[in-house]
Amino acid sequence: DHPAFGNWEREYIKKAADPQKAAKTYYASITDLDEQVGKILDALDEAGQASNTIVIFSSDNGPEDYTTHSARNAGLGSPGPFRARKRSHYDGGVRVPLLVRWPGHVPAGSTDTTSLLNAVDFAPTLAALAKAKLPPGYQSDGEDFSAALASGAIHHREKPMFWEWLFPVTGNPEQYQPPLLAIRSGGWKLLFNPDGSRTELYDLSSDPEERTNLAEKHPDKVADLKMKALAWQGTLPPNRHRTNWS
Repeated sequence: DHPAFGNWEREYIKKAADPQKAAKTYYASITDLDEQVGKILDALDEAGQASNTIVIFSSDNGPEDYTTHSARNAGLGSPGPFRARKRSHYDGGVRVPLLVRWPGHVPAGSTDTTSLLNAVDFAPTLAALAKAKLPPGYQSDGEDFSAALASGAIHHREKPMFWEWLFPVTGNPEQYQPPLLAIRSGGWKLLFNPDGSRTELYDLSSDPEERTNLAEKHPDKVADLKMKALAWQGTLPPNRHRTNWS
């Protein structure tokens, strides 16, 4: 019942069939992962390559849900105070930790809880750090955040971040199942179905748990973000699930 877990996690953990048994397996896995990553870092130190190697550790999504039959022992990870889990683009499904180790370049022990980064940012960022040129004509949805890594300064994002989800979500459908498209710009996050059946707007700066839908109060913001998200979706390859999604 740690306060950092937030209301969504408290509601989730109450429904676990045997949380203590699952926790033993989950924490054993985390401990083993920590030991194995430690061996890699030690090897870099021993080889004298630590300062010449950028190590980035993250996750591709939020924690698994124990209602997934094949992952009952993996469902004890916590999204903190955020809504939903893996397979959802509410923040509990897409907001994950990012650890970077690069001795002599990235300030040790520094923490940044403000910069907005996305997986699509890695290509321009790593290319900049390696002084490598991206292919001619390459266009990225991402941004170069290398300056923020080197100085510890906040990265003020200019490009929105986008998500599309085409399948049902495991777990509580009311809490986890998002509308089809999502866009985040600054502190605002819009989730909506193109057919107009659901529209949800959240101000994450004051409502990080995504509980208060502000769509009716800010129709201009909804229209602006919706236009940008639909334009982005129009650049995606055809997908048979997109037309059948409901």
